[in-house]
Amino acid sequence: MLTIRSPYVPTLTLVDMPGLTKIATDGQPYSIVRELEDMSRAYIKSENVIILAVSPANADIATSDAMRLVREYDPDGERTIGVLTKLDLMDKGTDAREVLTGEQYHLRHGWYGVVNRSQADINAKLATAKSREKERAFFSANSRVYGGCATGTETLITALTTRLEAAILSSVPKIQAYLVKSVAELEKELKTFGELPLDRSARMHTVLSLIEAFEKAFRALMDGGKGGGDRVRNVLERALPNSIFSLPLGQTFGLRAVHDTIDFADGLQPYLIAPELSMRRLICDGVDLIRSPAGKVADLVHSVLADGVEMCLTEVGRTHPELNRYAMLKATIGRTALASLEKYREETRTVLVTLVDMETSYFTTSFFRDAQAQATGRALAAKHFGIGATRTGLEEEASPMRQLDGEYPPEIEAQLQRVSSTVTAYLAGVCDSLVTNIPKAVIHKQVGPAKATLLLPLYQKVGGITDDQLQQLLGDDPGTAQRRANVSSRLEHLRNVSLRGRLVCTMR
Repeated sequence: MLTIRSPYVPTLTLVDMPGLTKIATDGQPYSIVRELEDMSRAYIKSENVIILAVSPANADIATSDAMRLVREYDPDGERTIGVLTKLDLMDKGTDAREVLTGEQYHLRHGWYGVVNRSQADINAKLATAKSREKERAFFSANSRVYGGCATGTETLITALTTRLEAAILSSVPKIQAYLVKSVAELEKELKTFGELPLDRSARMHTVLSLIEAFEKAFRALMDGGKGGGDRVRNVLERALPNSIFSLPLGQTFGLRAVHDTIDFADGLQPYLIAPELSMRRLICDGVDLIRSPAGKVADLVHSVLADGVEMCLTEVGRTHPELNRYAMLKATIGRTALASLEKYREETRTVLVTLVDMETSYFTTSFFRDAQAQATGRALAAKHFGIGATRTGLEEEASPMRQLDGEYPPEIEAQLQRVSSTVTAYLAGVCDSLVTNIPKAVIHKQVGPAKATLLLPLYQKVGGITDDQLQQLLGDDPGTAQRRANVSSRLEHLRNVSLRGRLVCTMR
């Protein structure tokens, strides 16, 4: 790359092409002809380029490859200046006057004839100034032929400078409009990144405002938003009862199972009046079945709450776009919220399991003493589990738990039936109690704290962090930071260019 600085010429970029060729010479690839032509096309197709079409005077201008490309990309000649070289090498008796005057091939901005250094001059290291003297001497000696034509390197330079200035001035309105549009677009894009808080109080205000916005969105979602509160209600009012009332209690307390449990519980001394130990054992076995679905309620609600965190982060990112810029703060809010939810889940699961275990710690004795209560309980069992028996007059409706006739003596079978029905009825009451109390425990220990203190640890952390940590919390993510820097740099550059353009126009 050649760089020339001078106070006497305007700033411009001159691209010296290697020249077109028709055949590949030794050592050149066969594709050289096409590659050189494609390279020239890539440069001259731009509307902002002035084409300097150079052709040797000692060749037929009609076969000039340069003029062929000019006709293709600048058919009106708006951007082309023709240059004839090697005028001193033309055959005697011939000249290029018709070309230079435009009679043979007209160009809107004309033709210019020049005489450059020969290869011998280059080998002899002839100075540029001496070369210009030789050129002037040539045209002076041939003034009869080239008088009145545009000749000489100085004339070409003047023409190029004038044409360049004219092209620039004609493009100024278009360039200015482009600059104004680009500046407006970049300013608009820069606004989307928002302003970075400059001091600690502003940074603290930004952090607390975004945390508060997230908490507000989360509470709204849990209080009735679609995908939040409605899903929690579905877990408590549908999933919980379905999972508990679908337990296989009928199979667990079939007559054979009851008989085996009574034999095992009585041991050496059979029961005297009622098989109390076996009934306790049967109730405990039934409660054990309830423990798993009861504990899973905490997991199901946790899943809803965790999904709510992601939904609210997205929602707040739409209403408060700055949250999306502060990737560290956004991630911290998410991590803190999920950590709190995990804590609430464990605490709630402990409470739910405790509620279930309490049913085996103390039995409601009045249930077993009150015959009416037993009848009511058996009806409840039949309603919930499809098991147990009801009496109408002297007839007894068959129960799914009854064994085939003859397996037990009638009196034993009747007693086993009473034990099975009584235990199942009691467990039905337990299930009803749990289906009523588990939702209360979940709301009290899991959903309520999530709405009230979900980000309390983050509030406590923010209050004690240093200013450097606060800046890190509000740092742009790498991609956004780089984009912000690029947009700011381009905006400053375009503003400077636009200002210089207005100054130039004013001076003109």
